Formats: sequence, C-alpha cells, structure tokens
Amino acid sequence: MLAAAGLLLSAAPPSGAPYTCPLSGTEDARFLRAVTGDSFLTREGREIRLASVLAPGSDGETPGEDILAASRDALTRAVGEGTLRIAPVGEGTDRYGRIIADVFVGDVWLQARLVGEGVLRVAPDIASAPCSVVLLRVESDARAANDGHWGDAYFRVLSLGDIMAGEDRLAGSFQIMEATILDVTSYRGRYFLNFGDDYRTDFTVTIAPDDMRHFRAGGIDPDIWAGRRVRVRGWMETYNGPNLPIAAPEAIEVLQ
Repeated sequence: MLAAAGLLLSAAPPSGAPYTCPLSGTEDARFLRAVTGDSFLTREGREIRLASVLAPGSDGETPGEDILAASRDALTRAVGEGTLRIAPVGEGTDRYGRIIADVFVGDVWLQARLVGEGVLRVAPDIASAPCSVVLLRVESDARAANDGHWGDAYFRVLSLGDIMAGEDRLAGSFQIMEATILDVTSYRGRYFLNFGDDYRTDFTVTIAPDDMRHFRAGGIDPDIWAGRRVRVRGWMETYNGPNLPIAAPEAIEVLQ
C-alpha cells in the first residue's frame, strides 16, 4: 500500500493541476516524543503537525485515554524506525505554533503509513490538497480492509440518518458521511449543498464565497453535484440544522 502511495505522488490530481506534493523531506529532525497521534516534539525544540491528516483526540476531539495512548504509540513506533526528515507545508506555523509538514521516515511517507494502518483519517486543507488526493486512496483501501479504527468502528462513515439523529452530539466533531445531494443552491456567492427538503432543519454542506475560488481553479462547478452521491468530510456545526462547511475541493468525493 505504501509503495503504491509513493507512485501516486507523481500522478496528476483530478483537476489536472500539477502536483506539488513532496517526494522526500527537506529538513532533518530528531524525534523527542509524540504529543498526539499526528503531532510530535523534536529535540530541536519544534512541534511538528502532520499535514493532511487527523488523529483521534486532535483539535478538540475527546476520545478515551486508551484511544489517545494507542494513537501516540502508533506514531512513536512509526517515527522510531529510521532517519526523520520533514517537508514543511506553506509558510510559518499554525495558530498553536506548530510546523505543518509532510514527514518521511527513511523513504517512507509517514502520513501514508499511518493512514494505511487505519490510525489516522484524511483531513484535506488548502495548503496540502495535492497530498490529500493520494491519501484519500490509501484511506479507502484501509477502510475496505477494516484496518485499525475502521475495524473497531471508532472511525466510520455516517449516513444521513446518523447525522440527523446525532445533530447535537456531533457538533464540533470531525466526521465523514455519505449521502445523495438533493439540490444545490447559491446566495451571494455562498453555495449550499442540500441533503433534504427543508434547508432550515436538514443537513447542509456549505462553501463560503472566499473558498469557492479553489473550486473554480480546479474547474469544479458545485451545481453539477445535484442528484449525486458523495462522501464529504469536515468539522460539524449547527446552523439551520446540521451543517458541514468545506474549503478544499478534496473534502468532497463524488461516488456516483
């Protein structure tokens, strides 16, 4: 699986834009300890956050301590097996002072390894979008094989019924769901992907006007998604019913 992921790095994403996903690290780093399953401290005094992925317990999630410990242990084992090099994504650090980076242990892309083991989910963002395309394929294989948390149901793909039944409980959590878009509307540049008849109470995916430029740059017109079954991921909110804002085109996959 990891070898296949490496080969995919040289392919073009669906939009046809050139890849900028790195094939190797550009800076040396020495591992000190895992903070979460997707971030670690280095002996140089930096904190590194793995780009494009999300571990249990990251960014506000609250799983049990056993899940948190297993996630940190998986990262520690994977990082401890070879020379560590990082390729920072974007410029500077995030709001927590962490360096966002693709990480390589020897010639192994760490994100692909851990996603392939089913201990991380893919969480696309704008800066690391090219790599997200590759990782989504790795995640799909792990999910089909019930590897890691896909097998113990900590990770799972929700249905529309799950979303509607768990509206209050799911707010503020990262979720992946599959359903058919009923219709697509727009107002003042904001797009609404409606999954039910009543926009005031039913589940909706939204794309903000500023974020629409990323979809247009990839030649993507959300209007064509009406009637299509999709897989979408992101952080759940509540606004006129359950709402999931997305900024990166890679956060939504058209299934049929």
